[in-house]
Amino acid sequence: MKIKIYCTTQEELQINNKKINLKNYNKLNEKPDKFEFVSKIFLLQKYKFINNKTTYIRKSLEFICNRDITEEEFTMFIENLKKIGFTTKKDELKIRYIDNEGKIVFNYNFTTNKPLIIPAFSNKKKSLYKQQNLYIRHYEN
Repeated sequence: MKIKIYCTTQEELQINNKKINLKNYNKLNEKPDKFEFVSKIFLLQKYKFINNKTTYIRKSLEFICNRDITEEEFTMFIENLKKIGFTTKKDELKIRYIDNEGKIVFNYNFTTNKPLIIPAFSNKKKSLYKQQNLYIRHYEN
């Protein structure tokens, strides 16, 4: 299970008016208890092959969950992201909770924290992905 939000441009998603990258992700780690169900955070860059050339397509910020979350927890998660400085300049930026099979469970507008219609289909295409880990929770034994 994961929470996914696009951050290809600074207009889509930013933290403290800065682009989301490895250098400025530390805001996520200031209050780890707010994200107790998150086990890993990473930036995922998607590339596609077009005419035998690799073309950059999208970047997303993804939060891997260590358990299922409720819709209430999901909306609180969105509010907590806003409290620590995440903002968008877009009127409608989708934030999604996706199960292990790739099915969208919750689809919300990040700006308004209101539900959006869940798309009826998933468009799977062959792409190349590059993952940059930002945070990995270490559990005590």
